[in-house]
Amino acid sequence: MRLTDIGVNALPIPSQGQKTYRDDALPGFCVRISHGGTKTFTLIVGKNRQFITLGRYPVISLAEARGKAKHILASRTLGHLMPETIAFKDALTEYLALKERANKASSYASTKRRLQVHFLPAFKELKVAASPRSPSTKSAASLVGLCTICVERCERRWLH
Repeated sequence: MRLTDIGVNALPIPSQGQKTYRDDALPGFCVRISHGGTKTFTLIVGKNRQFITLGRYPVISLAEARGKAKHILASRTLGHLMPETIAFKDALTEYLALKERANKASSYASTKRRLQVHFLPAFKELKVAASPRSPSTKSAASLVGLCTICVERCERRWLH
């Protein structure tokens, strides 16, 4: 459907969860409505269908959100917003090097085993985007650290 100011204002509120309405005029541009009545403009981009929040209605008007979406799409097309990436396996290598210096040998061996057994086979070719606030190595290492925490929690559940 073609989103208009009157149409966005009249969209029904779902009884539960969220409902997304796509704009036919601009690919990937949507308004997402929550069961609480919040209307949020979003843009869906990339192969992984990344959601970028543009702002809430009526704080940001439909025209402003559409303009922001066009700017983001144009920047991505021109290569201005291409995030720096690092392969998961490279991030894992760097993360393990940090942990080897910081942890005892037994902790390091346990962490290394968990990550190599549970995550490396599935994610070794995954590209990890860098955070705009930190260098790629740090953000990638923090992602690998998050994987470690997930594995530890799962192992605790399996053991008990």
